[in-house]
Amino acid sequence: MTITRRVQTTLFAADDDANELIRLAPSIVNHGDRFAQGLCDSKRTARRPNLWTVDEHERFLKGLEMFPKGPWRCIAEIVGTRTTRQTMTHAQKYRQKIIRRKQSELQDAPEKPKPRRKRTRATSESSSTASDDCLSSFPPSPQEPSNFLDWRVSEDIEVIAMTKPIEHTELVWNAFQPTDDRRRRVFSPSSFLPFVPTAAASTALQLQLQLKLLLCASAADHDPMPMPTPMPMPSDDDTALPFDDVPPAIELHNGATRIAIWDPARRRALPLASAEHARALVSWLVMAANDAEKECVVAMLATLACEPSNRRVIALAGAIPLVVYMVTTGAPTHKLRAMRTLRNLAFESPENQLQIVAAGGLKALMTVFTKGTEDEQQEAAAAMGLLVQQREVALSSDSGLIGESLDALAASSRSDLQASHAAWLRAKLSYHSIPDDELETLAADIPAIVGLLESANDRHVMRAVAVLRKLARDGENKARIVVAGGIAPLVALLRAPEDRLDGAVRTHAAWTLGHVACNAVSATQIVHEGALPSLIELVDSASVRDREAAAYALRNLACSTQLRAEIGRRGGVAPLTVSVRSRQSSRCEREHALAAIKNLSCQSENQSRVAETGVLPVLLAIVARETTASLVSQAVAVLRNLTWLHPANQELIARHGGVRPLVALLSTGSASQRVHATAALANMATHCDLQCEILAAGTLPPLMDLLLQREPPSASSSSVLVDQHEQALLLIRNVVFESPVNQLRVGASGVIPRLVGILRDGAERLKKQAAAALRNLVWRHPANQGYLSDANGGVAALVALLSPGTKSQREQAAATLANLAADNRHAQERIVRLGAIEPLVELVARGTEPQQEQAMAAIKNLIFVDGTRVQAAIPGVVPAFVQMMVAGTPAQRQHATWALANLACHPTNKSDIVAAGAIRPLVSTLAKGRDTQKQYAAAAVANLASCPEHKAKILAVGGVDPLVDLVMRGNSHQKKQAAWALRNISWDCPDGRRAIADAGGIPALVLLMEKGSDSHREHAAAAVANLACDAEHQAKIAAAGGILSLVSLMVTGNDGQKQQAVWALANLALSAPNRVKIIHAGGVPLLEAIAATGTAEQRRGAEIALSRMAKTLARLQSESSASSRALHSVRG
Repeated sequence: MTITRRVQTTLFAADDDANELIRLAPSIVNHGDRFAQGLCDSKRTARRPNLWTVDEHERFLKGLEMFPKGPWRCIAEIVGTRTTRQTMTHAQKYRQKIIRRKQSELQDAPEKPKPRRKRTRATSESSSTASDDCLSSFPPSPQEPSNFLDWRVSEDIEVIAMTKPIEHTELVWNAFQPTDDRRRRVFSPSSFLPFVPTAAASTALQLQLQLKLLLCASAADHDPMPMPTPMPMPSDDDTALPFDDVPPAIELHNGATRIAIWDPARRRALPLASAEHARALVSWLVMAANDAEKECVVAMLATLACEPSNRRVIALAGAIPLVVYMVTTGAPTHKLRAMRTLRNLAFESPENQLQIVAAGGLKALMTVFTKGTEDEQQEAAAAMGLLVQQREVALSSDSGLIGESLDALAASSRSDLQASHAAWLRAKLSYHSIPDDELETLAADIPAIVGLLESANDRHVMRAVAVLRKLARDGENKARIVVAGGIAPLVALLRAPEDRLDGAVRTHAAWTLGHVACNAVSATQIVHEGALPSLIELVDSASVRDREAAAYALRNLACSTQLRAEIGRRGGVAPLTVSVRSRQSSRCEREHALAAIKNLSCQSENQSRVAETGVLPVLLAIVARETTASLVSQAVAVLRNLTWLHPANQELIARHGGVRPLVALLSTGSASQRVHATAALANMATHCDLQCEILAAGTLPPLMDLLLQREPPSASSSSVLVDQHEQALLLIRNVVFESPVNQLRVGASGVIPRLVGILRDGAERLKKQAAAALRNLVWRHPANQGYLSDANGGVAALVALLSPGTKSQREQAAATLANLAADNRHAQERIVRLGAIEPLVELVARGTEPQQEQAMAAIKNLIFVDGTRVQAAIPGVVPAFVQMMVAGTPAQRQHATWALANLACHPTNKSDIVAAGAIRPLVSTLAKGRDTQKQYAAAAVANLASCPEHKAKILAVGGVDPLVDLVMRGNSHQKKQAAWALRNISWDCPDGRRAIADAGGIPALVLLMEKGSDSHREHAAAAVANLACDAEHQAKIAAAGGILSLVSLMVTGNDGQKQQAVWALANLALSAPNRVKIIHAGGVPLLEAIAATGTAEQRRGAEIALSRMAKTLARLQSESSASSRALHSVRG
């Protein structure tokens, strides 16, 4: 609630430049000094309200300077020791003192102040302080218990929690996902033939992996998904409150009986060991020797009542009548403690509530509320608020009489705080006094009730909105309220001026809108009517009741994907995080605020907005130290959503020490908390820098315990356990991704046999995750490959998953087999022996794109077993790969081309490849494929061209031209494979040699001999040697500079290059002009040296070349001698 202009003009002195806060001496407000000096007698001091100290007043003034326009809530945060309501009351008193000081300084007589206008039923909030916006209609945040039922994801009433995105037909959503289901894909390393390098393939596969990771967020089974959760009837109360001054334990009966009361370390009450202990305390209360003893005993009973198991035991021991009597007749301090005891006993205990009313507790509390101090009124209101929640109490005659008194106090009390409490209690009575059996009748009158929302009679409006709030709990009634046009008047009530209607009306309207917002269409209409600004303002209200209702409404509005971004843009995130952080927030408010943040954080922009508010340390503190299970569940679910595909948040949570609290929840948390904590860690494990930190925090032992739990007989518990297993498998899958250290640690922990067990006997949705975890564990890790190969039935379970499994199961099983078979002869043999080839071929032929890709990768790695291609005996493998080359995706074509290149190395496979029609798509790939595809296609053609019967078919489809083009313009790998193919085509094939020459292959090959790598030069020299068999090509080779290149190879080349150069020169020596050129190029001495010292094949070629050049060499030598003699005679 902001500070009105009227209040600002009183508190601040305006000048030309700025507004300066008016400061009065502390003695004006510091009654504590007088008390310290003994100026008040003990009786008056006992009834004196809780006065402000000098330090508190100074912090109050500092808060006013920092927030001159409010809200009061922020100023109360600065004070630190006072509630928002107490701060507003202090501000009003301080304002009145400033007014009196100004009046005393005037020369003229001060004007007589106007009499205070009393509230009427039509204007219940028209007091002067309410008009100054200093107080709201609800009491401050009394630390009261709640009748709010705890709820969990897996125990929904209206909606069943789903873990897969389906079309939801129910109403209330509660976003628990996103789970970072990036499903990290690891493409298998492949065993290549010597002429197919792995570097390019690895690069391409990594690019595919990155693309998968970017696209997986849009996949159906990877999307962040709001999880629906129904909300029980909301509560206006807080929780049971202990006394801090009680001892941890007491001893009675001379030490014979020891009663544990309070755990100061964990700040929680301890369960009573037996009912005898409760009776002993009640007896002590009866026999107490003095007031101090009574005060001590009743404080211990109040503290023990904070533990749910103690409440009924204390009541059955006979404590309630005694405590009610103390409320009526005790000293002031006794009354406060006795009322706190009744409040704690009544919290979430319908039996105790009825017993308190039967003992006259409601009347006694009303008496104290009417005549007591402010502190007594607050305790009495909190206890009565719990009692009237009981239907039988709200409908009793006592409540009817109390309701009339509350009406009078709300309208005419001279205490604004008392009037606010009275209005709040009257609203609770109005709400809870509607019998459930009347709801069916009232449901038929919803149009008329909606019409009353616009009535001029405030009592009619209050009654109508309270009835609608209760009716809106039913799904059909929600629809009736919307059809009757109820949204617009409800939104209008949110915006009604404070002096127009009781604040309880706004609260009821917000709760009702929250119920109606469970439907996405209704939620959109609520926002369209302009409710968001009012709800966001209510979240920042001074009234805890308004904040609870507004947080609940925003929680359900945020279940709509379209509205999350709108709420975030309008500033809804920041006030919700304030509700989570503030010490003045009730448990109900914090829980609804956390749930709203959880839903909002399903949207990426809101993830950043939440982190920017600085709420992450608070969330981690809740996870680490909070004892309320529902708050811990909500906080860890928020962390789960904040870490979904958001590296910055993942790093920030780790930097604040968030890993260890999340790991601790794996052991100590409830079932839903373990699910969310495991999912949050799985999300964080997608950050490579956090993987080792997560394991170092001790994640493995509790993770193994989770996986070793067996499914219980009940369906609901089984569903929760499956959720735990699924998130645990995701965590394993992500934490070992490309992390050899983590792969080793997780593999050595014994998790692989458990994963194999899940593959065999686990739930269907777990099999996919188990296969994916194994896929990452065995990736390039021989030790884990050995664990899986040796595991009982591990390989068999993966093979079995290929045929009857779901689409994702088959994909993950194929990928795991691919990784397992990479460079692992033992695993390859076992996979083939268990019959994996046939289902893999079936996946290649008829599977989805991801299945085809992974199946082809597996077959690629299974090609080599004991040096043989196992596919030679498997029908259907070659046609499947050929079909992929024709109609597959680029990645599939690459896999298929690689496989065909390797398959073509085996003599029995070549005919099958040609018969399947592979030559034309291979040649087409040579011309139009991607770089890696061209490389593999050239290798396939080279292998096929080693058979004479296939060369004609290669030539028939124009295979030479793209090969020559690759020799001239391809990259290094392509040139090597293309030169090899031309070498094979030119062998013993005149037509092939003619096609190469006609395509311009001779200059290209000669250039490759000069500037290529070692392998380039050898294949090019071999091709030139083959081309030189034809006389028509010999002159072209010489013209292209081939002879000089060949002679150079004999000097600088390796043995293979020298051998090919010698044979090429031997063939070129068949031509007389070429023999002369070889001799003039200096080839003869080199050939003679090779003939003397070379290998056997080199010597044979050199001898043939020298024999062919012998006559030409003799003739040239003779001519040279004759020329020398003629020259000598001329000179002589």
